[in-house]
Amino acid sequence: MSHAIMRIQKIKSMQALAEREKHNTRRKTVLSADGSNNITVEGYTGLVGRVKALEKQIDANNKRKTRKDAVRAIEVLFTSDKAFFKRVAHEQYFDECKKWLVDTFGEENLLQAVTHLDEETPHLHAILTTV
Repeated sequence: MSHAIMRIQKIKSMQALAEREKHNTRRKTVLSADGSNNITVEGYTGLVGRVKALEKQIDANNKRKTRKDAVRAIEVLFTSDKAFFKRVAHEQYFDECKKWLVDTFGEENLLQAVTHLDEETPHLHAILTTV
C-alpha cells in the first residue's frame, strides 16, 4: 500500500536557502539524479534576494529587526513510492499538493515549486516564506 509523503524542513539562514535553491534548480550536482535535468521550476528564482526584500519591508513596518535566528523559509517535499506513480499521474498529484499549499499558506507565500523527474521517484520541492 502506497503512502503520501510530506517532509517539512526549516531554512534558518540565507546560505541554507541559497543551497536549497541550487539543489532544487540543479545548479549543483546531485548524485542521485540521472543527468537528464528533467525538472520544472515554477515561481521565483533568486530566493535570497526575494526573502531579504520581504524582511526589509517587514522590519520597516514593524520598527524592529528580524531575529538573527529566525526561520527564513520552509521547504516542503511531496512524494510517494513507484507503485503510487504507476496508478496516479505525477502531474495530478503535484497539482493537488500545490493547491493545498496555496490554500494553507497563501499564494503570496509560495515562492518556488520545483518538480524533479530526473531521480528514481518523482517528487516536488516547494519553498515557502515565513516572513
